Amino acid sequence: MSSRFGIAGDTEVAERLDFALTRHPFNLSRREARRRLAEGNVVLDGRPISIASRTVHVGAHISVVAADADIEVLLAARDRILVNKPDSLPTQPSPGSTNPSLIEVLAVVLRKREEPHELYLVHRLDTNTTGVTLLARERPAAERLSNVISGGDCIKEYLAIVEGKMDSGRVVDAPIGRVSENIFGVVADGKPATSNVTPLATTDELSLLRIRIATGRTHQIRIHLAHIGFPIVGDRKYGSDRTRESAARPLLHAARLQHSSIGDVTAPIPDDFQAFAAAAGLEISGLSGQAKAN
Repeated sequence: MSSRFGIAGDTEVAERLDFALTRHPFNLSRREARRRLAEGNVVLDGRPISIASRTVHVGAHISVVAADADIEVLLAARDRILVNKPDSLPTQPSPGSTNPSLIEVLAVVLRKREEPHELYLVHRLDTNTTGVTLLARERPAAERLSNVISGGDCIKEYLAIVEGKMDSGRVVDAPIGRVSENIFGVVADGKPATSNVTPLATTDELSLLRIRIATGRTHQIRIHLAHIGFPIVGDRKYGSDRTRESAARPLLHAARLQHSSIGDVTAPIPDDFQAFAAAAGLEISGLSGQAKAN
């Protein structure tokens, strides 16, 4: 497969699933397609499928998950599961995506473990953002947990490495709206958005920040930090020319999610984030905790 997670595509003709896997972008042999199906690594419209003769209808979304793909489970309960999302993995399927999504990979992983694998996305992170992600395991729980996430009493805490030395914390209260098709920004008629920013460590050129958001607008943290002059290192969309190429991705990590109905869950800081911080002289130890169910 083309990545550590696999590849995904949308079929343009109605046919058997094993035949569809021989076409672009999968280009598997018929024998290989059947083997992947038998191993449980194929997802059709969000559900792992092992039946080669299953009819695939026009526009169906198919993913082939890499055999060794894995997702770290932080907390699992009857109605919810919280995981540590890796980078380079979209949260949900999208047409033209070159990777399966988090929800698809997790469904395959759980099915192989013989655990319930029906999943409903509660909130999403950007493709290259890592960290705590909440999914519901029951349809009724999905709406309830979505309301919890969007409520003001849910703690959503992120870590970011940014350009510039931030000497004191601040609250960024700036509305966010669409600027162009794929770009959002601070605009007068945008939706309300608030980010509470606290510096944890600094050098003369960089800062390690903790950000708590009361809202969850598209690209909110990236936009707010760039807006106040502290763009996230590695952010090619909202970052500065100086640090845009300093990291392979925006160094933003969803470190903690806490609410009485969810638990208090933290995600380990990823290796690339830690390595950059260490090289830059930013102290990062002691910032990860353990998941606790309520």
